[in-house]
Amino acid sequence: MKFWEIEWLAYFCTKLRTFLKLSKSIRMEKEFLHFIEREKLFSPRQKILLAVSGGVDSAVMAELFKRAEFDFAIAHCNFGLRGKESDDDEIFCETLAKKYKVTFLTERFDTGKFAVDNKFSIQMAARKLRYDWLNDCLKKHKFDYIATAHQKNDVLETMLINFTRGTGLTGLHGILPKQGALIRPMLFVTKEEIESFAGMQQIAHRYDSSNNSEKYVRNKIRMRIIPILKEINPSIEQTAIGVSKNLYASEQILEYHLKEVRNRCTEVKGKKLYISIKKIKLLHPLKAYLFEFLREMGFNARVTEQIADSLNETAGKKFLSDSYQLIKDREYLIVSEIKA
Repeated sequence: MKFWEIEWLAYFCTKLRTFLKLSKSIRMEKEFLHFIEREKLFSPRQKILLAVSGGVDSAVMAELFKRAEFDFAIAHCNFGLRGKESDDDEIFCETLAKKYKVTFLTERFDTGKFAVDNKFSIQMAARKLRYDWLNDCLKKHKFDYIATAHQKNDVLETMLINFTRGTGLTGLHGILPKQGALIRPMLFVTKEEIESFAGMQQIAHRYDSSNNSEKYVRNKIRMRIIPILKEINPSIEQTAIGVSKNLYASEQILEYHLKEVRNRCTEVKGKKLYISIKKIKLLHPLKAYLFEFLREMGFNARVTEQIADSLNETAGKKFLSDSYQLIKDREYLIVSEIKA
């Protein structure tokens, strides 16, 4: 090959790479906007608080919000679990906010102490601290929605985590695009697509070393279980999205019916919920109904089954969830919040 031919080939390859980069960027932005519109996540004039960890998912989400010229701010939680790494994540997110010229909100937590004091796992403690703080920011600064960077892979992982712990339809459908003031605008894309986009667009982000630790259940599922499922179904993430939508539709139908039954069998007195033992004994399947009555208060399927088995026993037995206690009385199951 002649020298001038090599030069032209190199020039062509450079232009091709530029074209592919631009093409992928436009496609990602179009899919992002289409997903927001299709799922009716928010309107262009509303204020969105982005939960940004600094990882690739949330960094790409912030970039897409900037390119779309939406009104947003960046919120970052420093859980203090990885020493200097955690502090560097916070600095990165603050720098990102300055680059985009948007408001930056941050909070530091003693996550380990909170976990011990409340008998939570570290992950559960971090989740509660995060969402409690984000909701406070939402109200205080008058944002319309909180956006997290969950993507398609997270849906499957969450479904599997909830399945292993025991759950109903709500847990099985995993993560939804919109739940109250919480939106997930990145559910249209996979982790691999996000990483590819970040690489081609040279989007800076942080790497969380704890993502490779198998002491966390989510990581274990992602690293061990999902690769096996992908051997069976290479499109397992997309399949999980479809299953999630179907389960959510079924849940809505079920909830309409449950509302009527719940009103017949329960009543609220003060701050306590009273469930009539006589009335719920007429329901079939009893354990399924009871689980639906109690799941929002944190009672899992195993504990609910124990409660159902105790209905014919003597009064006084107590059952606990993380935040509530249930006492079996003679005529009622009495549920009240556990005072800290």
